[in-house]
Amino acid sequence: MVELKNIIGEENNKMPPQIYILTSESERFTREIYYAHRIAELNRKSPVDVVFMDSEDYYPSVETYCSSNETSPILVEKADCENATDDFLRIFSYLQEHKNIRRVVALERISEVESLEELFKKTNLDVEKMVV
Repeated sequence: MVELKNIIGEENNKMPPQIYILTSESERFTREIYYAHRIAELNRKSPVDVVFMDSEDYYPSVETYCSSNETSPILVEKADCENATDDFLRIFSYLQEHKNIRRVVALERISEVESLEELFKKTNLDVEKMVV
């Protein structure tokens, strides 16, 4: 595997991006409300740049909040990922391409959270897991 440390955020002494992994074992409706609330809460503290979710996920309140954010719209990235490694590579590649990204939220299946968190801990990225 490619050496992951010191790749992102090191130019010009910039801080590495913060990654927030949100997950829930709740039913879809409750999970959607939780996700929208947490994204809004995080965004109030400091702007969130992008939200990653699986292309099969449908959270209209999350997508509406992101697209209608008054300060600046939050990009929603959707993709088909089979596992935590695919999710990690998708997010990590995105961060390499978009050096100005500072805060990322990943909506993750509960079964993949631990693996995704471990992968991010091997980088210089700041990762925080939030489970409801």
